[in-house]
Amino acid sequence: MKTRFLIYPAAALLLLPLLLAACRGTGVEIDPLAAGEDPDLRAARILWEEGQAREAEDEWKRALKIYRELVEDYPRSPQGPEAQFRVGVCLEELDDLYGAFRAYQILLEEFPGKGNLGEILSRQYEIGEAYLQGRKRPFLFVKIRSGLGRAEEIFRTILNNATFSQVSPRAQFGLARSFQLRGDYREAILEYEQVLVNYPGAEVIPPALFQTGVCYYQEALRADYDQREVNEAVRNLRRFIHSFPEDPRRARAEEMIVELTDRKAKKAFDIARYYESKGSPTGARIYYREVAERYPESKYAGPAREKLDELAGD
Repeated sequence: MKTRFLIYPAAALLLLPLLLAACRGTGVEIDPLAAGEDPDLRAARILWEEGQAREAEDEWKRALKIYRELVEDYPRSPQGPEAQFRVGVCLEELDDLYGAFRAYQILLEEFPGKGNLGEILSRQYEIGEAYLQGRKRPFLFVKIRSGLGRAEEIFRTILNNATFSQVSPRAQFGLARSFQLRGDYREAILEYEQVLVNYPGAEVIPPALFQTGVCYYQEALRADYDQREVNEAVRNLRRFIHSFPEDPRRARAEEMIVELTDRKAKKAFDIARYYESKGSPTGARIYYREVAERYPESKYAGPAREKLDELAGD
């Protein structure tokens, strides 16, 4: 019995070259290293290696096709999630940024827990930022400026994916900025407030507070210097200056405060002149005094004081 047990392995080793030679004669390729490997796993591995080889040669279209085939045919293979990630990378290289964004989102949704979440979100954020900065896309053989709606969609998706990731503060700021650039100042203010509330200490806090004041300022211009909007703009701009006195945007904030203050002073000054023209010095004095006392740095303060001196002699 012992002799027969030792003979069979030895015989197999002697016959293996003959078997391999016979197979080569039929045109069948044999991978000795893949003996016993699951056929699907082997096929996925071969596709992965081919995709990597195409990438190394910067053949992005061919690599993209291979990775897509791998994901479609062998999604549960060890290479499946990484192949989906490489689909996004290839699309970025081919300048299809929105397609790349969607590919990364598919990775998060269909392969939960797989891949490097930080890198995926970072890549999605950079794509959103590209659209925010005026990303152009092909349309009928020309390139047109894409709508800011793409940026809004991407930033919202990032925040839904992970509210408190490393890129979340910037994504929230980008979301607010997308509304501001479209002229939706009310919605922008609400989103900037989310930055201030959810991410204290983040690097985007100073610009978020500044842009909140700017949005109120722009709303005041749109509403012909509505007093409520003017007051909110001044309040937020002063809050920004107080919180970040060394910020380079301080000079612009001060300019807007002066402009808004002059507008408020002018409104009171015009009311005073109206009462004066109607022969009501008492009413005129009330509003000239308001200009002189509440807006002493405005360009209407001096004329208001002069009028108060004239009316004092009446």
